[in-house]
Amino acid sequence: SSGINAEYGDADNSFYILDVISFKSHPVTDSEAEFRFYWGGTKFSEDVPLISTICKNNHYPMLWLPHFPCSRDGLSEGLSMLQHLDFKVDGVLFYHKMGHYVAGSTPLVGWLKPHMLNSLNNVDASLLVGVEEKEEELM
Repeated sequence: SSGINAEYGDADNSFYILDVISFKSHPVTDSEAEFRFYWGGTKFSEDVPLISTICKNNHYPMLWLPHFPCSRDGLSEGLSMLQHLDFKVDGVLFYHKMGHYVAGSTPLVGWLKPHMLNSLNNVDASLLVGVEEKEEELM
């Protein structure tokens, strides 16, 4: 059995995987976030390839959310991706890459609305052009 932290998307009846807690009964809660994201995505795609596909035994696809480094280039890539999604992005999660998995609130994970990213240093506000407009269109 495996444990994941995921959100359900009503718009497309899919689960979006945020983090992995265990895989095939092997706990990874004491592993760093950066490792969990890489290892979990790799293990699920290799060992459970149909997880992201609707089929007879899987009515709700499970999709790994992309992860980007918290750098100017990483944020730029992630923000660019936001503009091409067909659904409303409610916010962006920031994980401390060396943080272990903690259930509940932790200072090692932060949540910002896309428009709040303007206040981050070294983030070009022009990267957000279209994101807020797209959010307003979907409301």
